[in-house]
Amino acid sequence: MGALRGEVQGRPPLGPPPAGGRSGAFWTPEEAAAQADAVWLDARSAAFFALSRPPGAQNLHWRAWTQPERGALRPVVELEALLGRLGVTRERPVVVAGSWEAGYGEEGHLAWLLEALGHEAVGVLYGGVARWVGAGMPVERGPARPPAARRFEASPRWEGLATGAWLRGEGAGARRVDVRRREEFEGAADRVAGRGGHLPGAVHQPWTACFEPSGALCAPEELLRRFGASEAGEVALYCSGGVRSGFVAWALRWAGAVGVRNYAASWWSWARGEDA
Repeated sequence: MGALRGEVQGRPPLGPPPAGGRSGAFWTPEEAAAQADAVWLDARSAAFFALSRPPGAQNLHWRAWTQPERGALRPVVELEALLGRLGVTRERPVVVAGSWEAGYGEEGHLAWLLEALGHEAVGVLYGGVARWVGAGMPVERGPARPPAARRFEASPRWEGLATGAWLRGEGAGARRVDVRRREEFEGAADRVAGRGGHLPGAVHQPWTACFEPSGALCAPEELLRRFGASEAGEVALYCSGGVRSGFVAWALRWAGAVGVRNYAASWWSWARGEDA
């Protein structure tokens, strides 16, 4: 009930993101509302989406852009069709909304994916939908009206993507950061993967370390320190299926990190020896 009330009633706004981060990666409710001709994508579950959302938003949950129970991304041609049906083009800005620290980082993963597909004007709603509501912004409820379909043409840039094959080969020396919960890192059984554990040599830092107790993002230099991205060399982030690690990758890119990759297929594929 607490999570439900938070989505419906809202939470106190957070103000702007900490200074020093990349401009445009996170938009406050006021900045997001000012994005002319923006496409709004809500990455929460269909149930939360129906309860309250920014007007005009379309629902796009992470299961739609990943392969069933694998974490690996769907083929580019399928992603192009999916995004086009939701009105996304390379020319229109995209605002991605989610549940922020109360969710699993879905909005960060979607923003990371859009940028990897070549979109250059993507921003995450800072603080999530609950802070949008708390700021007194308008909402709508119930089924969404389908948008006019557009054509989305991807221009993939996969330098921010880690794969199992890369981690076993060229990227074998990358710093591996497991952003799941402590019990997952320590070997709790995983139904999808078929077994628990973590990547050899990985260190643990939960994805929620992105946030201060208030829900605000950590300052850029603190984020880099917490996830080991201030040091030289590449960093490979992973979780179960790349969602939580996708948010961390997006946040670290905002903070100025270079050489950070999201292992999109993550533990679900590594545990089965897959190269994705």
